[in-house]
Amino acid sequence: MAKVLMMVCILFVAGQVKADLQVTANTNVWAVPSTSKSCKAWKQNKEENDVPSKYINLGNLSFLWSDSDLDLQIKEIRVSLRDPVLNGGEYLCRVSGEDLKFLGEGDWMTVRKAASHQYTYVATDCPMLCGGIQFQKDVAATINGKIEVIGDVEKDGRLEERVYGLTISVDNLEF
Repeated sequence: MAKVLMMVCILFVAGQVKADLQVTANTNVWAVPSTSKSCKAWKQNKEENDVPSKYINLGNLSFLWSDSDLDLQIKEIRVSLRDPVLNGGEYLCRVSGEDLKFLGEGDWMTVRKAASHQYTYVATDCPMLCGGIQFQKDVAATINGKIEVIGDVEKDGRLEERVYGLTISVDNLEF
C-alpha cells in the first residue's frame, strides 16, 4: 500500500527560507501494470481508459498555504523521474490546464491568502494519475524523483512563479 507523506515544501526567496506550502500526496508508489481512467475521463463519463499502462497514483492532493499576504494560483503539477532503468533515462508527467482543473471542483487551483496566524487548505477530489512509464529493462527497481507544484503569486503588480517540491519513490514490482 502506498504511504502518504506530508512534506513542508521550502521556497528560497532572496536568500531567505520561507515555508509557504505544505503538500500532501502519495510519495511511495508503485508502477501499476495496467491502464486506468483520469479524473477528466471519470467526470465526463468516458468508457475507455485514457491513462496508459505502468501508471502511478499520487492520490488526492492537498495543499496548506500559510502566506497571509499572497494568493497562490497553481498552474501545473509535474512529476519527474530519472534513472538508467527508464527508457531514455527519464520520465516526465505534466498536469496543467483543463486536466489540472478536473482534479477538483470549483476554483480549487487558487489558494487564497491565509488570515493572520492561519492556513488556507484546498484539496483535489480525484486522484492524480501519471501513466506511460516505460522501463528499459524488465527488472525490479526503485526510482527516485520529485513532485513539483508550480504556481504564480501576484506581487507588486507582477506575477512571480513559485515552485514547491517533494521527493517521490516509484517501485517497479513487475518483471
